[in-house]
Amino acid sequence: MSTPTSKLADFVSTTEASRLFGVSSTYVTKLARAGVIQASKIGRNWIIEKSSLQIYLTTPHQRGPKTSKQPHSSQGQ
Repeated sequence: MSTPTSKLADFVSTTEASRLFGVSSTYVTKLARAGVIQASKIGRNWIIEKSSLQIYLTTPHQRGPKTSKQPHSSQGQ
């Protein structure tokens, strides 16, 4: 039987998650806000489920196509 203390060990702060997995705490927060990883917001702080973040970071993801940052040319010239 699991105890409440053992369940709490499965969760970490964004700062601790960033240290454990080598990503920025801003990135961890972004994933939590987007619902990509399992997390709960307690007050102003996010509590991250370690296994959810680990699964996300070890799963390959495709990035979208790169977009040009050049301004659009005017038509009719």
